[in-house]
Amino acid sequence: MPRTPQFPGDQPLSVELDTGFVGVNDKVDPALLRSGNITYQDGQGAAGLCAAATNNRFIAGLAQTRPGSLMPVAFNPTFNNSQLLGAGIYSDPDGREWMALAQDNQVRFVSDGATPVTVPLDEEVDLSTDVEFTQCFGDLVLWRGPEEPPLYWNGDPRRSFFVVTRPPADLTNPEAPRYLKATPPGSYGIVAGDRLWVVTGRDTVAWSDLLDYRAFDLALNTARLNSGEDDAIVALHEWESSILVFKDQSIFRLLGTTGDLSTLAAERINRGIGCLARRSVAQVGAEVFWLAQGGVYKISQAFESRLQANPIPLSDSIDNTMRRINWTHAHRACGIVVDRYYYLAVPMDQSTRNNVLLVLDTTTMQWQGMDTFADGLDCRQLLQADLFGRKVPFAIDHQFPYDGPFISPSSRSGRIIALDQPGDYDHRMVNVSPNRQLNIEWSLTTRGYALGELGLKRIRSVRAAWGQQGGESRISLFGEGPGEGRVLSDWRTYDRTKYTRHGFPAYDTANGSDTFSQPYREDYSWVAGDGTQPQSGLPLQARQHYVQGWPLRAEVRWIAFTFENRAGGFILKSVSADGLGERNVLTRRN
Repeated sequence: MPRTPQFPGDQPLSVELDTGFVGVNDKVDPALLRSGNITYQDGQGAAGLCAAATNNRFIAGLAQTRPGSLMPVAFNPTFNNSQLLGAGIYSDPDGREWMALAQDNQVRFVSDGATPVTVPLDEEVDLSTDVEFTQCFGDLVLWRGPEEPPLYWNGDPRRSFFVVTRPPADLTNPEAPRYLKATPPGSYGIVAGDRLWVVTGRDTVAWSDLLDYRAFDLALNTARLNSGEDDAIVALHEWESSILVFKDQSIFRLLGTTGDLSTLAAERINRGIGCLARRSVAQVGAEVFWLAQGGVYKISQAFESRLQANPIPLSDSIDNTMRRINWTHAHRACGIVVDRYYYLAVPMDQSTRNNVLLVLDTTTMQWQGMDTFADGLDCRQLLQADLFGRKVPFAIDHQFPYDGPFISPSSRSGRIIALDQPGDYDHRMVNVSPNRQLNIEWSLTTRGYALGELGLKRIRSVRAAWGQQGGESRISLFGEGPGEGRVLSDWRTYDRTKYTRHGFPAYDTANGSDTFSQPYREDYSWVAGDGTQPQSGLPLQARQHYVQGWPLRAEVRWIAFTFENRAGGFILKSVSADGLGERNVLTRRN
């Protein structure tokens, strides 16, 4: 396509570019997003904001396909048509970490590199609803809701989970006080200040005796917060030697929660910002994040709002995405902080289940976009557990049509998904041969490039730099009006046998001549079955990098890029646009 010619009187404009990318902002008009006010994570250079991103991570100024996920065999035992009702983390006295998986009549303990352990429930107990776990010193508490007493397990695999009707002191000491009661029913509990704290009513919290989490004085060791108002307790969270009490319309802090509790006091730290989803509460450093009605907040904002109007949500920059949440079912949202990221699973659009992950980089406070999965997601919980020697976020899918080798395809059981694993695929059914590799569909829309000018301008050329491995990608342009977009490079599959330079013979995937790393090949991906591996090693993450420009004739107010990738991995490095401003109509052309 010929370039736009330049005539006398034309106003040349400087090239507008982003040398990197740092986050997503879908609230502001794309043409108003700018580069230059945000630095890379190492403090060097300037990076821009993007208008949208799916299955993306911004790392060191590069926008790239998120890491893959997998279903580790060790964490996905056969459920035998029994529904997964809940999961939790348990550390045994030897320091090994286990993930507890509750079913209707048993609890399975699984761990990386260990044989699963099955612990039954008492014969008269049968689980039928979602449950929670809380570890109290060496024991594990299984919560069954506000109508049923919790179950206990003392860590001995020969013992079952059992109901405690009286405190242990009553069983061993006939002179023990009669006013002490066993742990009351509840949907969840937390351990803070060497006591077990339980929500026993809409606005009531009870706590156990010191170092004795099964002994409760329900007459004296209780507190009512904001009694009489329509403001129910949603979540408890230990924070800086105190307990944050999240209600649906306010937040309290319990002070003096250690020792004899003689100085216990309740302080309201916010009115107007509550908590919508108990499982969305997560902490990194001194900050606590949670989902409130309309957005995500952090605890420092709640304290600041005592002196000013309600603060702007931490999720304000992705307000259009937040508006797509199905708020009727958002009370099921769940979140966790692992490494640098806050993961928040929410029901998006018409879904009644948590089918999308929103990801926040807590070091840059920039949103990464949304994570989706080709085989769907029903994330009821997010947990952190050890896998391959490091802490990993796990998505707990309570109900999923699992077609494993021992389970009917029509049954609904569950699955445990390890997130952010190395690789460009979502690996599923790893206990089935052959393994399923699901492509990660990545996309990103840049900000609008207005070349620093208001009004129309004539775009003369655009340029992009990216890296690719095993991919199938498309690059498009669009403007703000109908018909202002065009495809620059239609869907293209990069060939593992061809080179970008002339004169090179086709690469033999059997690699008999050990030329895997010979330069200028279109694609350096390797798949099982290629034959001989490179004698000098196998660079699995090798990517070919491209820089390409396109001439244009486009008269628009601004223009933006959309990059899409349907397979493999994609890294977007930089984009630019240049053009001419509005023509000076007073200039006469001869």
